[in-house]
Amino acid sequence: MAREIGSWRKFLALGAADENLGIMRRHERTGRPLGSQTFVENMEKMLGRDLTRRKPGPKPRAPQR
Repeated sequence: MAREIGSWRKFLALGAADENLGIMRRHERTGRPLGSQTFVENMEKMLGRDLTRRKPGPKPRAPQR
């Protein structure tokens, strides 16, 4: 991506559309990556952990033996 952008300073100075700002801010708050499903899946494989949103709340306990 750095090759495509060239100068980050110029790229950031262009600003972003309001609709994109909302999406970027939402991902900043959650800490989840912003990208396509394929991108996120690849990141999950690389990191060995889930990055997508899961059902909130405590997880059920496994039955004890």
